Amino acid sequence: MVDFVCWNDTYSVHIREMDTHHRTFIGHINTLYNAIMHKETDTALAKIMQDLHAYAQYHFSAEEELMLKHNYPGLKQQVKQHIAFVDKLEAFAVMLFKEKDERARETLSFMKDWFLYHIRVVDKKYSDYFAEHNITI
Repeated sequence: MVDFVCWNDTYSVHIREMDTHHRTFIGHINTLYNAIMHKETDTALAKIMQDLHAYAQYHFSAEEELMLKHNYPGLKQQVKQHIAFVDKLEAFAVMLFKEKDERARETLSFMKDWFLYHIRVVDKKYSDYFAEHNITI
């Protein structure tokens, strides 16, 4: 399996559970990448997209619950971004099967760019907030 996205410590939010979630999320993106590159069946791609969607929902819910528990002021903005990502993911899932090759590359690029930006910039804000307020998880 080839990695399309590789984890490195610059992506860490210094919260073990969220870092584990982010690594798993990257694993799902890499699974999709490899399935597309190996021209897996539509059934296999649909299952991978379904798993990715389910994991995104699980992760975002856990992350939002953590922020709510600790009164993170940026929660509303996080929720908006999470909803937008899931909406885009659902749209890509539909398009992936209509225009497979072209949309596959677009889907992968979007997920990689969005996810890496999101954890390096947006998620780092709650990490910094927790550190500033001596919140340990």
